[in-house]
Parts: sequence; structure tokens; C-alpha cells
Amino acid sequence: KKITLSNGDTYQGELSSYGIPHGNGILDGKGYQYSGSFVDGKFHGFGTLLNLRYRPSPVDYRCIDLSKGYWTRFEGEFENG
Repeated sequence: KKITLSNGDTYQGELSSYGIPHGNGILDGKGYQYSGSFVDGKFHGFGTLLNLRYRPSPVDYRCIDLSKGYWTRFEGEFENG
């Protein structure tokens, strides 16, 4: 099922009986996309988070400060908390 959340993000996937993301799905937000598992509307379990705002250009990646948001993709475990 595809729904639009109160903040304008769109979600397609499994829902709880309360109509919130719960199970597997894809969340399209402002500048990011998450696909994976949800528990009570939050990222939980294995998933992939894409930073759609950062578009890498040809640079020497050895000079990038990773604390500055120069990431494009995270794939792994998320904890609901």
C-alpha cells in the first residue's frame, strides 16, 4: 500500500493496524530514501539509506572529511530507539 505521511514523505509497503510503516517498505523523504524494515514507523533491522542530496563529483576521495555529510549510501542494521 502507498501512503503519504503527515510530513509529506511517501511510504510504500507493509503497515501496522494503526496505519504506520511496520514491516518491509520504501520511504521517500526530502533528500533521502530508505528501503528496508520498519517497526512502529521507525527504521529497524536491515535496510539501505540513500542520501539523495549529495552528488559526488570527480574528486580525490582521500581528502574528504567523512564527518561533513559526504556520504551517499549506508547499508546495514538500524536500531529502533
